[in-house]
Amino acid sequence: MTTSFIKKENNELLAKSYKNLNSIPDWAKLSEHLKIIYNFGKKIFSHRGRQAYNILGLENSSFSLERLDYLLGICNIFHDLGKANDCFQKFIKNPYGYKNNIQLFRHEFISSFLLLQEPFFSFLKNEIKLSEEEIVLVVAAILGHHIKFEHENYCISKGCGTTKTEIFLSSSPSVKNIFLFLQEEIKKEKNENIQIPVFSKNIFIKNDNEMRKTFQDLRDKAEFFSKQNPYFNQVLGFLKLFVINSDVAGSILSSNNYQIEILDRLFSSENIEKEIENIISKKLNGNKLLNFQQKVANSQFLTTFVEAGCGSGKTIAAYCWFKKYAKDGKTLWMAYPSTGTALEGFRGYLNDRTDLEVDLESCRREVDIEIFNLFQLKNSEDDDLQEKIEAIRYWQKNIVVCTADTILGLLQFSRKSIYAFPSLCNSVIVFDEIHSYDDRMFCLLCDFLKYFPKIPVLLMTASLSEEKKKKIKYICEKYRNEKLFVVLGPRKIETTSRYQIHILNFKQKKEIWKIIRQELENDKKILFITNTVNSAIENYKIAKTLFKDFPCYLYHSRFKYPDRVRKHRDIISAFSKPGGCLAFCTQVAEMSLDISADVLFTEVAPIPSLIQRLGRLNRYAHKEKNPSLCPCFVLPIHKSKVEPYTKEEIDESYSWLKNLSKRNKLGINQKHLLKNWLNIQKIKSQKENYIINESLLFTSGISTYPGDVRDPTPSVLILLEEDIPIVKQDVKKLFSYVISMNNNSRISFENEKKMYGAYVFSKEKVNYSPEIGATWVKEKQKNQE
Repeated sequence: MTTSFIKKENNELLAKSYKNLNSIPDWAKLSEHLKIIYNFGKKIFSHRGRQAYNILGLENSSFSLERLDYLLGICNIFHDLGKANDCFQKFIKNPYGYKNNIQLFRHEFISSFLLLQEPFFSFLKNEIKLSEEEIVLVVAAILGHHIKFEHENYCISKGCGTTKTEIFLSSSPSVKNIFLFLQEEIKKEKNENIQIPVFSKNIFIKNDNEMRKTFQDLRDKAEFFSKQNPYFNQVLGFLKLFVINSDVAGSILSSNNYQIEILDRLFSSENIEKEIENIISKKLNGNKLLNFQQKVANSQFLTTFVEAGCGSGKTIAAYCWFKKYAKDGKTLWMAYPSTGTALEGFRGYLNDRTDLEVDLESCRREVDIEIFNLFQLKNSEDDDLQEKIEAIRYWQKNIVVCTADTILGLLQFSRKSIYAFPSLCNSVIVFDEIHSYDDRMFCLLCDFLKYFPKIPVLLMTASLSEEKKKKIKYICEKYRNEKLFVVLGPRKIETTSRYQIHILNFKQKKEIWKIIRQELENDKKILFITNTVNSAIENYKIAKTLFKDFPCYLYHSRFKYPDRVRKHRDIISAFSKPGGCLAFCTQVAEMSLDISADVLFTEVAPIPSLIQRLGRLNRYAHKEKNPSLCPCFVLPIHKSKVEPYTKEEIDESYSWLKNLSKRNKLGINQKHLLKNWLNIQKIKSQKENYIINESLLFTSGISTYPGDVRDPTPSVLILLEEDIPIVKQDVKKLFSYVISMNNNSRISFENEKKMYGAYVFSKEKVNYSPEIGATWVKEKQKNQE
């Protein structure tokens, strides 16, 4: 019955669906699709294979570059062989009529399973001449090319309306054509003749028991070879990355009528040294490079570590460092810890660079471009290409500004990170503000340095714990074969006295409003940072009542994105104008807010956070002849309200603050902040222990599935009911309207409606205003309404 279905379709097996065409396009046919992916894979490898081989340090492995090219070709020619089954063909030819659109087995499972059965296994071993280790590598790479194979995920899909699937090995010429193509390619490449298998009948897979056993054996063999060969996992990760990118590029480009030659343009290298010089010159504005900036620029080390205070000019140093790589056509990836810092980094340096191919990457990329009009699309083929192949737009860029997740996600099988891999092969990377990384991100950063030992990396921070520095030094010496090159910030900036620290108790806390009024009347700029959104809102409402004659601002993470951007812009504008003003913020002020306050109020927080907050106080004191000392008032918090921090972190901060406050008469500088922190670290009874994380890309074996880049947080994404019509009309606007909220214990989220991955709430449960942001509606308020 199934065979007759295929005959009615002229025996042509499909790999892709197509619409509104009189005949089947070549790219939709299974045999042609596999040829396309094979050829695209060869082309991508010719441009980026050697670079990937080098940055992974595979030159010391038992696999030559030419052998990996050969293995990739085998992967690509067979990666979609499993689509030659009745379930998939019914689905692809009639996606709306096939019951539930569910297949019995995923096609990549079938592809991998077939290659481990006869006569396929003997064909790979005897004709293709693969060793058993190489067969395991090829099959595992194919198994993971859709990033959906996890642990024991071998089972039959439920609810598909069938209990067996038929593989069309003899009833369609498509499968034979695949082997004939491979036969021709091997003849051209190796001048060898191979005998292709002949199939006398189709085969059936009736249950998953055999598949389960086959994949368990594959897993066991992969574990065995990984113990025998220290480079086995790196080679497997290497093949997975290239198979996925071959499939993505070939599928997207060919279906949009682009020929394979387009890859030559995408991968063409440009010398942009002059353009980078222009960026640096504009930012220096006639000033000379500082000594530490020149040291960074001259660094010849693979890993350069810069520890310099806020406002010292680290970003200019980063572009100076990149300049020597720019002439070789390298791509610069500027990785920031958050979307806010990435956006500011882009706007501050690259927004007006029409002479460069630059890109901003974050989860809110489309929103940022729309709000700030960052790009004007030109009617050129390249821009049209960028619209059509969003997934591989990185490949043609000179500079990419992104969140660190985009790069570190490569180790956790993040899709957009994997698609970025061909660009990363030819890149140098700046990781900025690494002090703000949570434990998981920091471990992944260490893993990145370990597994990509030949990519030049610049690490920048205002402050970093000694334990974390030791870990980076250890990675560099053990895996990068060099000592970490450390550059410290300019002495003048770090030794200029600029702070006085006043630790308040709960009784004194009541006096802060008098202090604020006095400072506002003296035209001071006041920054007030709290640890929670609710506290920021509460204080803001009090200030709006008390100080009606002065501009007050509220800035936190629970705004719709356009409102948050507006708040950010308004605060920066207000702090640059004459007159007093007051801004209430949460941790969002620690990095992305480029302002200089005259007075800082902050709730007690962990030392790294306090150092960052102090970086917004008297920021440019080093530029003054006789700088004044600006006060920082540290507010206490109740022991029951230390979250999101720990009691140990808060106790440690108080000890640090008390030591610093002894210097109030002479003034406190940035060096004092770091030195006192170092002293506390030395006497800590329990040291931090940063063990290298087992990143999935190189440790998951035959499993291929996405993992987390950041530590889990108690927050949830919500979407207001009132915004659903807008998002439905244009899903790209989703990130303009989703809001990150803290988890509410009073709400059973399992019973709430979800849309686009966000929980949907009405105004009965969530209040929202462009001024205050989003807050949960309290029970009393509900009853009153």
